[in-house]
Amino acid sequence: MAFEHYLIVRDSDLYEYKGLTKSVLMTIAMLIIDEPEEDERGKLKGKPDPDAGWCVAGQEYLAAALGMSPDAVSSIVAILKKDGWLEVVSFRNRYGHVHNKYTIAAPKLDQIKARAFKKDEHGRFIRASQPKKARNLRRGKDGYFLASGSREGSTSGLPAGDPPKKGSLRQGAVIRGFQRVPSAGFDRKSSRSRKTGRFAGHLR
Repeated sequence: MAFEHYLIVRDSDLYEYKGLTKSVLMTIAMLIIDEPEEDERGKLKGKPDPDAGWCVAGQEYLAAALGMSPDAVSSIVAILKKDGWLEVVSFRNRYGHVHNKYTIAAPKLDQIKARAFKKDEHGRFIRASQPKKARNLRRGKDGYFLASGSREGSTSGLPAGDPPKKGSLRQGAVIRGFQRVPSAGFDRKSSRSRKTGRFAGHLR
């Protein structure tokens, strides 16, 4: 049953281009504990597990299996729970520590199964196009890049052109109220601008 759950999630279009979200759900589905098999007389082979139908793996184990941090796994589990694909039950063990167990309800599994990838005439999966990422920051009316939270027309951004790398300043860039003095009029010995008479980094 667990491997069947895994295949259903793997072959679906769930969380396309959403990082490791689908991988976390696939891993949980694969770790769901199976019910014991029946013999030819219809009797169960072995004792039934009280957690059958659930994945009881800890988030640290899931994080190690996927090369993630436990906090990242916790965030993704919260997303899966919020979206309704994962049922999460919290409980305390005999030592009082809180643990979670997970399962994919049968109706949700049917919905995931209905979202299986379609194939073209060559047998390849038909997938949606990957969303394009914005390459340029927004610019204000003055030609400056708008910083996060800045309004249109604000001069608190960066000058037009390619965004400067971290730790570097562009000539004329306005950053946190400081203005870099143009190099052509900068006296290195006195650290004073010959054109303006102001020290480099002087507040505007």
